[in-house]
Amino acid sequence: VASGRTELANAIFGVDKITDGSIYINGKKVNIKSPSDAIKYGLAFITEDRKDTGLMLEMSIKDNASISSLKSFTKGLFIDKVKQEKVVEDTLKTLKLKYSSIKEHVNNLSGGNQQKVVIGKWLLTNSDIIIFDEPTRGIDVSAKEEVYKIIENLAKEGKSIIMISSEVEEIFRMSNRILVMSNGQIVSSYKNGCVSSEEIFKDSSSLL
Repeated sequence: VASGRTELANAIFGVDKITDGSIYINGKKVNIKSPSDAIKYGLAFITEDRKDTGLMLEMSIKDNASISSLKSFTKGLFIDKVKQEKVVEDTLKTLKLKYSSIKEHVNNLSGGNQQKVVIGKWLLTNSDIIIFDEPTRGIDVSAKEEVYKIIENLAKEGKSIIMISSEVEEIFRMSNRILVMSNGQIVSSYKNGCVSSEEIFKDSSSLL
């Protein structure tokens, strides 16, 4: 917490201005100045606070899930609602979302199901690089397991996953490579299985 992890993710995704450094995707330098630029380059960002920055709570599951990919459902000035509903339902089915209707407001869903809607929103953009910021915060144990499986399946499909977490057990379970941040800087890098929780805690406080 307060290490600058979320700020780094915001900078990568174009939410915050980059003051120094460069971003490379597949070996090529890219210029990301806004979230729309990031999306064009195949990035997605599941934010830490789904209620404030991930969802429009008073809108439907369908509208939330398709908001970032509306162009794919648009013909001229009109939205192909039949195609939109089918694609949204098919995507949410793969995420095992529990809901009564895709027209249901997302604020009626549990925390775990709300998180699945956020994930579904970005899956519809067919992004190649997905940033998960504290993806299991505020959801119950069974929902956590489902989110872990979703992330693992995305990795198996060839997606690149950047996961931010303050839970060491979660980091050890999900990561191939672990970067530790302190005071806005990456202070150490480890291959999973080659570091202890004590070392991570020590590194994370090294610049405080």
